[in-house]
Amino acid sequence: MVEKTLVIAHGDLDGIATAAIIKHNVENANVELTSVGRFPDCLEQKIGKGYRRLIVADLCPNPSQTNRVIRALKNISKETEVLWFDHHLWLSKTINEVLATGAKLVLDTERVAAEIALDEIGNHAREIERRLAEIARDADLLLNEDTLAVKWRRLLHWNRGRWRLKYMALNAFIEGVLWPDWAEKTYRTVEKLYRRELRQAHTSTLVTYTSGIRVAFT
Repeated sequence: MVEKTLVIAHGDLDGIATAAIIKHNVENANVELTSVGRFPDCLEQKIGKGYRRLIVADLCPNPSQTNRVIRALKNISKETEVLWFDHHLWLSKTINEVLATGAKLVLDTERVAAEIALDEIGNHAREIERRLAEIARDADLLLNEDTLAVKWRRLLHWNRGRWRLKYMALNAFIEGVLWPDWAEKTYRTVEKLYRRELRQAHTSTLVTYTSGIRVAFT
């Protein structure tokens, strides 16, 4: 019997890139993308599903979710190895509670989740994995230095409610394609909308000075 791994990752570019890097290196891994708000529900639904390993990526439970997340982890960890990659700031109390469930937690605010996954279980020799980590970093930190990262961030932002598109991006990354034809076609439409909103925001923005500070109201 082949052991099953479940990856639960945030549905932004960093989370999607992280999941793809994991898929490149972990056999028989299933991926489920989620939002921060839906994360506890997603986790609870996996109790008793028989997964040998659970990898959580780019998700930090907020204080209102912590009790549900910890309860779910306690049940899951009875039969499942839990590995968690994240780069957000965590409360010390939450860190201790997650570790107490037996989960392995890799936190590093200096790296985005995709970089952590690449360093922990990825393969630096694979160009696709290196590039995924690079565009994830640029997009998550809003560096705007990588053209591809900027295009993906805009595309996913404008379609943030369209989970099918997120999974299409994930599948492209898994197949080794960083910018598929469908993404370019969709992006052209998004770019027009983006530019139009920028123009509207510019014309409707009121700029004033308060105590020597320039303030803009849109």
